[in-house]
Amino acid sequence: MEVIRVNNILKSYGKCDVLKGISLYVRKGRIVGLLGPNGSGKSTLLKIISGLVIPDAGDVEINKLSLRTDLNRIMESVGVLIEEPGIYEYMNAMGNMNVSSMLHGKNDKQKSRKLLNRFELDPDSKVKAAKYSTGMKQRLGICMAMVHDPEILILDEPTNGLDADGIVLLRNTLKRFKEDGNTVVIATHLLSEAKELCDDIVLNNTGVILEEFSYRNNEGSEMEIHSINLSGLDQRLFEENLAQISTYRYWLSSERLEVLIAESELGKLVLKLNERGMELESSQFSKISLEEFYLRKVSGVQ
Repeated sequence: MEVIRVNNILKSYGKCDVLKGISLYVRKGRIVGLLGPNGSGKSTLLKIISGLVIPDAGDVEINKLSLRTDLNRIMESVGVLIEEPGIYEYMNAMGNMNVSSMLHGKNDKQKSRKLLNRFELDPDSKVKAAKYSTGMKQRLGICMAMVHDPEILILDEPTNGLDADGIVLLRNTLKRFKEDGNTVVIATHLLSEAKELCDDIVLNNTGVILEEFSYRNNEGSEMEIHSINLSGLDQRLFEENLAQISTYRYWLSSERLEVLIAESELGKLVLKLNERGMELESSQFSKISLEEFYLRKVSGVQ
Protein backbone atom coordinates (compact mmCIF):
# COMPACT_ATOMS: atom_id res chain seq x y z
CA MET A 1 0.00 0.00 0.00
CA GLU A 2 1.39 3.41 -1.00
CA VAL A 3 1.47 6.15 1.63
CA ILE A 4 3.54 8.70 -0.30
CA ARG A 5 3.53 9.38 -4.03
CA VAL A 6 5.76 12.02 -5.58
CA ASN A 7 4.63 13.05 -9.05
CA ASN A 8 7.11 14.69 -11.45
CA ILE A 9 8.50 17.28 -9.04
CA LEU A 10 10.48 20.18 -10.49
CA LYS A 11 12.30 22.76 -8.39
CA SER A 12 14.78 25.46 -9.36
CA TYR A 13 16.50 28.26 -7.49
CA GLY A 14 17.43 30.92 -10.01
CA LYS A 15 19.26 29.16 -12.83
CA CYS A 16 20.02 26.09 -10.71
CA ASP A 17 17.74 23.12 -11.39
CA VAL A 18 17.69 21.29 -8.05
CA LEU A 19 15.02 18.67 -8.84
CA LYS A 20 14.43 17.61 -12.43
CA GLY A 21 11.17 15.72 -12.65
CA ILE A 22 11.42 13.47 -9.58
CA SER A 23 8.79 10.74 -9.24
CA LEU A 24 8.72 7.97 -6.65
CA TYR A 25 6.43 6.17 -4.24
CA VAL A 26 6.82 4.95 -0.67
CA ARG A 27 5.11 1.85 0.70
CA LYS A 28 3.54 1.65 4.15
CA GLY A 29 5.59 -0.01 6.87
CA ARG A 30 8.98 0.50 5.19
CA ILE A 31 12.09 2.53 5.97
CA VAL A 32 13.09 4.29 2.76
CA GLY A 33 16.47 5.92 2.32
CA LEU A 34 17.23 8.74 -0.10
CA LEU A 35 20.92 8.10 -0.67
CA GLY A 36 23.11 10.56 -2.51
CA PRO A 37 26.08 12.89 -2.15
CA ASN A 38 25.79 16.32 -0.59
CA GLY A 39 24.07 18.72 -2.97
CA SER A 40 22.15 15.99 -4.79
CA GLY A 41 18.72 17.44 -3.93
CA LYS A 42 17.78 15.13 -1.03
CA SER A 43 16.98 17.87 1.47
CA THR A 44 14.98 19.89 -1.04
CA LEU A 45 12.90 16.83 -1.90
CA LEU A 46 12.19 16.13 1.78
CA LYS A 47 11.21 19.77 2.33
CA ILE A 48 8.73 19.49 -0.54
CA ILE A 49 7.33 16.20 0.80
CA SER A 50 6.99 17.88 4.22
CA GLY A 51 5.15 20.90 2.81
CA LEU A 52 7.96 23.29 3.75
CA VAL A 53 8.84 24.17 0.15
CA ILE A 54 6.46 24.57 -2.79
CA PRO A 55 7.60 22.85 -6.00
CA ASP A 56 7.64 24.69 -9.32
CA ALA A 57 5.67 21.83 -10.85
CA GLY A 58 4.34 18.43 -9.83
CA ASP A 59 2.55 17.29 -6.71
CA VAL A 60 2.95 15.11 -3.64
CA GLU A 61 0.21 12.86 -2.30
CA ILE A 62 0.29 11.48 1.24
CA ASN A 63 -2.36 8.92 2.11
CA LYS A 64 -4.02 9.88 -1.20
CA LEU A 65 -4.35 13.53 -0.16
CA SER A 66 -2.61 16.30 -2.12
CA LEU A 67 -0.18 18.56 -0.30
CA ARG A 68 -1.41 21.43 -2.45
CA THR A 69 -4.95 21.23 -1.06
CA ASP A 70 -4.79 19.23 2.20
CA LEU A 71 -1.51 20.25 3.87
CA ASN A 72 -2.88 20.82 7.39
CA ARG A 73 -4.80 17.55 7.41
CA ILE A 74 -1.80 15.63 6.10
CA MET A 75 0.64 17.02 8.67
CA GLU A 76 -1.47 15.66 11.53
CA SER A 77 -0.01 12.26 10.67
CA VAL A 78 3.53 13.30 9.68
CA GLY A 79 6.55 14.01 11.88
CA VAL A 80 9.40 16.05 10.40
CA LEU A 81 13.01 16.81 11.24
CA ILE A 82 14.73 18.70 8.43
CA GLU A 83 18.27 20.04 8.85
CA GLU A 84 18.65 21.63 12.31
CA PRO A 85 15.96 20.82 14.92
CA GLY A 86 13.46 23.63 15.51
CA ILE A 87 14.24 23.89 19.19
CA TYR A 88 13.32 26.71 21.58
CA GLU A 89 16.70 27.20 23.20
CA TYR A 90 15.35 29.15 26.18
CA MET A 91 13.24 26.12 27.21
CA ASN A 92 14.23 22.82 28.76
CA ALA A 93 13.49 19.47 27.11
CA MET A 94 10.02 19.06 28.57
CA GLY A 95 9.08 22.63 27.66
CA ASN A 96 10.04 21.99 24.04
CA MET A 97 8.03 18.78 24.01
CA ASN A 98 4.98 20.53 25.47
CA VAL A 99 5.08 23.23 22.78
CA SER A 100 5.53 20.70 19.98
CA SER A 101 2.70 18.59 21.35
CA MET A 102 0.32 21.57 21.62
CA LEU A 103 1.14 22.70 18.07
CA HIS A 104 -0.26 19.35 16.95
CA GLY A 105 -3.33 19.67 19.15
CA LYS A 106 -2.04 17.15 21.71
CA ASN A 107 -1.21 17.36 25.40
CA ASP A 108 0.18 13.95 26.32
CA LYS A 109 2.86 14.59 28.92
CA GLN A 110 3.37 10.88 29.55
CA LYS A 111 4.16 10.37 25.87
CA SER A 112 6.65 13.24 26.04
CA ARG A 113 8.36 11.81 29.11
CA LYS A 114 8.53 8.35 27.56
CA LEU A 115 10.18 9.67 24.39
CA LEU A 116 12.69 11.79 26.29
CA ASN A 117 13.64 8.86 28.51
CA ARG A 118 14.02 6.61 25.45
CA PHE A 119 16.54 9.05 23.99
CA GLU A 120 18.28 9.50 27.35
CA LEU A 121 17.13 13.07 27.93
CA ASP A 122 15.98 13.87 31.47
CA PRO A 123 12.35 15.13 31.35
CA ASP A 124 12.78 16.70 34.81
CA SER A 125 15.99 18.58 34.02
CA LYS A 126 15.82 22.38 34.21
CA VAL A 127 18.79 22.81 31.84
CA LYS A 128 17.88 24.98 28.86
CA ALA A 129 18.32 23.56 25.37
CA ALA A 130 20.85 26.31 24.61
CA LYS A 131 23.27 24.39 26.84
CA TYR A 132 22.78 21.11 24.96
CA SER A 133 25.42 19.50 22.78
CA THR A 134 24.70 19.05 19.06
CA GLY A 135 23.83 15.40 19.68
CA MET A 136 21.42 16.24 22.51
CA LYS A 137 19.67 18.81 20.32
CA GLN A 138 19.34 16.24 17.56
CA ARG A 139 17.84 13.69 19.96
CA LEU A 140 15.40 16.30 21.27
CA GLY A 141 14.43 17.21 17.70
CA ILE A 142 13.65 13.57 16.95
CA CYS A 143 11.51 13.35 20.10
CA MET A 144 9.61 16.47 19.04
CA ALA A 145 8.99 14.99 15.60
CA MET A 146 7.44 11.90 17.20
CA VAL A 147 5.45 13.47 20.03
CA HIS A 148 2.09 13.50 18.21
CA ASP A 149 2.21 9.79 17.26
CA PRO A 150 2.71 10.30 13.51
CA GLU A 151 2.25 7.49 10.99
CA ILE A 152 5.08 8.82 8.83
CA LEU A 153 8.47 10.21 9.88
CA ILE A 154 10.54 12.35 7.51
CA LEU A 155 14.12 12.80 8.72
CA ASP A 156 17.00 14.62 7.03
CA GLU A 157 20.42 13.23 8.01
CA PRO A 158 19.05 12.07 11.40
CA THR A 159 22.40 10.76 12.68
CA ASN A 160 24.06 14.20 12.42
CA GLY A 161 25.78 15.02 15.69
CA LEU A 162 24.89 11.70 17.33
CA ASP A 163 27.53 9.62 19.06
CA ALA A 164 27.63 5.83 18.71
CA ASP A 165 25.10 5.29 21.53
CA GLY A 166 22.76 7.88 20.06
CA ILE A 167 22.92 6.24 16.64
CA VAL A 168 22.02 2.85 18.13
CA LEU A 169 19.11 4.44 20.04
CA LEU A 170 17.85 6.04 16.84
CA ARG A 171 18.13 2.83 14.83
CA ASN A 172 16.26 0.80 17.42
CA THR A 173 13.54 3.44 17.76
CA LEU A 174 12.98 3.66 14.00
CA LYS A 175 12.89 -0.11 13.66
CA ARG A 176 10.26 -0.35 16.42
CA PHE A 177 8.33 2.49 14.78
CA LYS A 178 8.32 0.52 11.52
CA GLU A 179 7.31 -2.71 13.24
CA ASP A 180 4.18 -0.90 14.44
CA GLY A 181 3.17 -0.47 10.80
CA ASN A 182 4.53 3.06 10.38
CA THR A 183 6.72 4.51 7.64
CA VAL A 184 10.06 6.35 7.67
CA VAL A 185 11.74 8.37 4.94
CA ILE A 186 15.31 9.44 5.65
CA ALA A 187 17.89 11.32 3.63
CA THR A 188 21.49 10.30 4.15
CA HIS A 189 24.84 10.42 2.40
CA LEU A 190 26.12 7.58 4.62
CA LEU A 191 26.07 4.15 2.98
CA SER A 192 26.56 2.49 6.36
CA GLU A 193 23.32 3.98 7.71
CA ALA A 194 21.37 3.10 4.58
CA LYS A 195 22.55 -0.51 4.81
CA GLU A 196 21.79 -0.77 8.51
CA LEU A 197 18.35 0.84 8.49
CA CYS A 198 16.68 0.91 5.11
CA ASP A 199 14.33 -1.54 3.44
CA ASP A 200 14.18 0.44 0.21
CA ILE A 201 16.87 2.66 -1.27
CA VAL A 202 16.54 5.52 -3.75
CA LEU A 203 19.85 6.60 -5.28
CA ASN A 204 19.80 10.19 -6.45
CA ASN A 205 22.27 12.72 -7.76
CA THR A 206 22.11 16.11 -9.49
CA GLY A 207 18.35 16.29 -9.04
CA VAL A 208 17.42 13.00 -10.68
CA ILE A 209 16.75 9.47 -9.44
CA LEU A 210 19.41 7.05 -10.62
CA GLU A 211 17.97 3.83 -9.21
CA GLU A 212 15.26 2.57 -6.85
CA PHE A 213 15.33 -0.89 -5.31
CA SER A 214 14.41 -2.90 -2.22
CA TYR A 215 17.45 -3.63 -0.08
CA ARG A 216 15.45 -5.95 2.18
CA ASN A 217 12.60 -8.21 1.13
CA ASN A 218 9.31 -8.48 3.02
CA GLU A 219 10.82 -11.13 5.31
CA GLY A 220 13.64 -8.77 6.28
CA SER A 221 16.37 -10.68 4.44
CA GLU A 222 19.13 -8.47 3.08
CA MET A 223 19.35 -8.37 -0.69
CA GLU A 224 22.69 -8.54 -2.49
CA ILE A 225 23.82 -7.63 -5.98
CA HIS A 226 25.21 -10.61 -7.86
CA SER A 227 26.96 -10.15 -11.19
CA ILE A 228 26.77 -12.87 -13.86
CA ASN A 229 29.31 -12.87 -16.69
CA LEU A 230 27.35 -13.52 -19.89
CA SER A 231 30.31 -14.00 -22.22
CA GLY A 232 29.51 -16.75 -24.71
CA LEU A 233 25.78 -16.78 -23.91
CA ASP A 234 22.83 -15.58 -25.97
CA GLN A 235 22.13 -12.45 -23.94
CA ARG A 236 18.73 -11.74 -25.48
CA LEU A 237 17.53 -15.28 -24.77
CA PHE A 238 19.02 -15.13 -21.27
CA GLU A 239 17.10 -11.96 -20.44
CA GLU A 240 13.87 -13.39 -21.87
CA ASN A 241 14.19 -16.46 -19.65
CA LEU A 242 15.07 -14.37 -16.60
CA ALA A 243 12.04 -12.12 -17.14
CA GLN A 244 9.75 -15.16 -17.34
CA ILE A 245 10.88 -16.81 -14.12
CA SER A 246 11.99 -13.93 -11.91
CA THR A 247 10.51 -10.80 -10.35
CA TYR A 248 13.92 -9.69 -9.11
CA ARG A 249 15.37 -6.31 -9.99
CA TYR A 250 18.15 -6.66 -12.52
CA TRP A 251 20.40 -4.57 -14.76
CA LEU A 252 21.73 -5.78 -18.12
CA SER A 253 24.85 -4.43 -19.81
CA SER A 254 26.85 -5.68 -22.79
CA GLU A 255 28.40 -8.74 -21.16
CA ARG A 256 27.07 -8.69 -17.62
CA LEU A 257 23.81 -9.19 -15.82
CA GLU A 258 23.42 -7.88 -12.28
CA VAL A 259 20.62 -9.27 -10.13
CA LEU A 260 19.43 -7.93 -6.76
CA ILE A 261 18.55 -11.05 -4.81
CA ALA A 262 18.80 -12.60 -1.35
CA GLU A 263 21.66 -15.07 -0.99
CA SER A 264 19.19 -17.81 -0.03
CA GLU A 265 17.27 -17.31 -3.30
CA LEU A 266 20.23 -17.27 -5.68
CA GLY A 267 20.55 -21.05 -5.92
CA LYS A 268 16.86 -21.40 -6.81
CA LEU A 269 17.20 -18.81 -9.57
CA VAL A 270 20.25 -20.52 -11.06
CA LEU A 271 18.47 -23.89 -10.97
CA LYS A 272 15.50 -22.46 -12.87
CA LEU A 273 17.79 -20.92 -15.48
CA ASN A 274 19.71 -24.16 -15.89
CA GLU A 275 16.43 -26.03 -16.37
CA ARG A 276 15.77 -23.71 -19.30
CA GLY A 277 19.09 -24.54 -20.90
CA MET A 278 20.97 -21.47 -19.69
CA GLU A 279 23.92 -23.36 -18.23
CA LEU A 280 25.82 -21.32 -15.65
CA GLU A 281 29.08 -22.06 -13.86
CA SER A 282 30.04 -20.76 -10.44
CA SER A 283 33.03 -19.01 -12.02
CA GLN A 284 30.60 -16.73 -13.87
CA PHE A 285 29.29 -15.26 -10.60
CA SER A 286 30.67 -12.47 -8.46
CA LYS A 287 29.21 -10.25 -5.76
CA ILE A 288 29.05 -6.46 -5.95
CA SER A 289 28.94 -4.39 -2.78
CA LEU A 290 26.38 -1.64 -2.33
CA GLU A 291 29.30 0.77 -2.06
CA GLU A 292 30.65 -0.22 -5.47
CA PHE A 293 27.19 -0.12 -7.04
CA TYR A 294 26.44 3.29 -5.52
CA LEU A 295 29.74 4.87 -6.56
CA ARG A 296 29.39 3.50 -10.07
CA LYS A 297 25.87 4.90 -10.46
CA VAL A 298 26.73 8.30 -9.00
CA SER A 299 29.79 8.61 -11.25
CA GLY A 300 27.82 7.48 -14.30
CA VAL A 301 29.96 4.39 -14.90
CA GLN A 302 27.96 1.35 -16.06
